Amino acid sequence: MFSELLKKIRSGDNTEKKQWLIILSIVSMIIVIMIWIYYMNVVVFQNPDETSTQEVKVDFWPAFGTGLGVTFGNVISNIKGGVTGIVNDVQKLK
Repeated sequence: MFSELLKKIRSGDNTEKKQWLIILSIVSMIIVIMIWIYYMNVVVFQNPDETSTQEVKVDFWPAFGTGLGVTFGNVISNIKGGVTGIVNDVQKLK
């Protein structure tokens, strides 16, 4: 069944391939977000231990914003490091 679907997509024109790309990307993102929300509910929003004296409440959106900020910060620093490395390599070739 899956291989037949792949053959159909491969034999289609570019418009049909783009449509399949968009559809499968959306489905993949939904699956990833569902797994991520499940993880957040299991790990982050679990009840604190009875031995804990301080109650910690983490809201979804602030945690999401913090994670997004850290992720984009890491991506940007990696891109800057990569660009710097490429510039250094080009300068060494001169």
